[in-house]
Amino acid sequence: MKKTLHISILLLFSMILSSCVTTYKIKESEFNYIPYSGNEILIYESSELQIDTIKLKEYKKWNRTEKVPYRIFHDKYETYGFKLIHSNNDISKFPNFMVELMAFNWKGLRIDLRTESENMNYVNQTSFTVQEFDNIPNTKLIINNRTYADVKRIKGAEFDNDNLKPIDYFYWSEESGLLGWSSNGIEWKLREKYVPQQRI
Repeated sequence: MKKTLHISILLLFSMILSSCVTTYKIKESEFNYIPYSGNEILIYESSELQIDTIKLKEYKKWNRTEKVPYRIFHDKYETYGFKLIHSNNDISKFPNFMVELMAFNWKGLRIDLRTESENMNYVNQTSFTVQEFDNIPNTKLIINNRTYADVKRIKGAEFDNDNLKPIDYFYWSEESGLLGWSSNGIEWKLREKYVPQQRI
């Protein structure tokens, strides 16, 4: 009898503890905000004929919320995105990703976009709620005689760092991803995007 009571108490205690933790998962439909499939190579060219090549690497992970003194357990939230991999991996100490989705508490899904150039060390990171992102109007952008009609022109964030050159604007296509960015009169535009195994 005592053993049964002991097991029941443990089960009840476990249920109480688990109920104190909330898990925030990205909805299946929300993955559509990322237009990359994985392992793409992106080649950008500047108006000064400089080249910057970026490789993307897919990742998915779970994080915990920051520790709060009065809480023993902390909520979990899912993140999904694509890492930015340059040939020089030490160009920045900032989080190294291009786009990341984050399912987080009552605010809902967050969309974080990041732009970084290896050659000139441009850097930008901007975060949106889904509603904020959807409310950015779409415009047209022509690159190499191709017209992109779903482009969001997004103002770059300011950084208090003399070693980094801020981006004025970057251009994000809902279907094609990062098309380019501008900084101090220099324009960077996507020249080529491919998956190595599929390139002919």
